Amino acid sequence: MHTAPVTSTKHRVLLITEDPDLIDDVLQLAAAADVEIFASPTATRSQWATSPLVLVGADALAGLVRVPLERRRDVIVILPQEGPGNPARRVGSSPEPWRDSVAIGAEHVIVLPEAARWLGDRLGLVAEGPCRNGAVVGVLGAVGGAGASTLSCAMALAARRSGRSVLLVDHDPLGAGLDLVMGSEELPGARWEDVVGLRGEAGMTGRISAANLDAALPHPHGVALLSHGRRAMRAAASSGTLVNGFDLDPSRSDPTVSGLSAVAAVLEAGIRGYDLVIADLPTIASVPEVDPAHLFLVVPNRIRAIAAAAVVLPVIGAMAVEHHIVLRSSPKAVALRDAERSLAATIIGELADDAKVLSAAESGDLMPDGLVRAATVILERSGLLAEESARPESVRRGSASPESAPPESARAESSRRESVRRESSRRAHGRSAA
Repeated sequence: MHTAPVTSTKHRVLLITEDPDLIDDVLQLAAAADVEIFASPTATRSQWATSPLVLVGADALAGLVRVPLERRRDVIVILPQEGPGNPARRVGSSPEPWRDSVAIGAEHVIVLPEAARWLGDRLGLVAEGPCRNGAVVGVLGAVGGAGASTLSCAMALAARRSGRSVLLVDHDPLGAGLDLVMGSEELPGARWEDVVGLRGEAGMTGRISAANLDAALPHPHGVALLSHGRRAMRAAASSGTLVNGFDLDPSRSDPTVSGLSAVAAVLEAGIRGYDLVIADLPTIASVPEVDPAHLFLVVPNRIRAIAAAAVVLPVIGAMAVEHHIVLRSSPKAVALRDAERSLAATIIGELADDAKVLSAAESGDLMPDGLVRAATVILERSGLLAEESARPESVRRGSASPESAPPESARAESSRRESVRRESSRRAHGRSAA
């Protein structure tokens, strides 16, 4: 069982018009979106201020201009389509509909029936309730096998344990699938190849309802997971066809994304319906497609991986994205301080190589608690969990004690991090000397 992040309930939209044809058109769109319409030739100040969305017919524009109503958001003016085939429905009592639309503070002016699908989508947003404005997070490996998928899943589990609603997105069409890492390959639910079916009659340019997406996806350990299905991807690769915009023509040297509408629709639904959207990214070319607010670069503490990260970091720096470096550490390799010196950057956290992670993935078990605690610390240090999560009293980079303490001042936190960095470096040098 899981709790859907959004619910589809009735919300009353104010429609100001006396045009019976317009009322009928809007009622049809509202019924499909599960929204209730209150149609009235005028509007009280209370109705104007409290309705989640206000639709204004062209016939009511001139009257509204004369009423001293406060400016508000989410006002849409609907004009009729003019022409020989529609002589009865004209602009009506407003000789200057565009000027009057500006006067009442309308955000959009649309024409029906041309904009019927757009208005239906807009009504659908009302039905979903308030937008959660979820943060989009990308996780990228500096080299192949760096551990980006592992960190993505660990972050998702950490955020869910902290009370967030989480959407975990597998953005690698040629990977094994995050459902294997999460131990959910046998769980029923939608995969990427099923996403098109969630978009209804709108086709590849339509939006996805956040509620419908959440209801369709599997929820391993409470995390909504959108993973790639291996059978569909193998079939697409062998035939060279497109699956959800991914061009898998075997004649190409690299798979490329030729259409991003499905990806954009999923991310939009994730932002509306979840507190956190975590995307496992295959290459740096995927970053602009996802446009994350935070990007985590996983770097193994090996010389070649650090060299690769040094090449990637300037490219990431040119993007408008807050980025963080996570060191994937193993014994007798480059120490944390040396890695920071080579990259000329601060490392936000350290993940220790753990044989239990591989064993858990092979057996379909949940990843070790230590890794999830490490991901919690990384999310806290990045600020993604800082507001509602208590900081641990004593942490080593990449791990956290179960105890918690009140948040520290910025200066104390900086001093603590430096002490942790020095201790990690000392231990690493000690292992190397041994």
